[in-house]
Amino acid sequence: MDESAARAAEAVGLVRYPGQYPIREGETTLRDLVQRAGGLLPEALPRAAVLYRQPAEAGTETLAPDASRLSQFDVLRRAYLQQETARPTQVSIDLAAALSGEGDPITLRSGDRLLVPSGAGTVY
Repeated sequence: MDESAARAAEAVGLVRYPGQYPIREGETTLRDLVQRAGGLLPEALPRAAVLYRQPAEAGTETLAPDASRLSQFDVLRRAYLQQETARPTQVSIDLAAALSGEGDPITLRSGDRLLVPSGAGTVY
């Protein structure tokens, strides 16, 4: 199986067709993902959209110290550190600018998840 076939990002919330879409890591942009998902629904609130990014895979960049430094921690601290570095992180995005083509494009990684919330009930 082609490794690139397994790479995907997800669009959820107020997009026309929520789901997972294949991507080319480092090439497919946030704008491409939203287009593949059919665009935003009228009640979507793009300025409150959030991109969740999975931690780096083993053998790539990571926030965790190397194994030689981990040995200095006790068991509970090590478990906490592993738990915290395994959580998805929020990536700061301006979805409206990304969709209009303003600014630098935001490239996606496999496992990225875009959440587009509703603007209904929002106080301005």
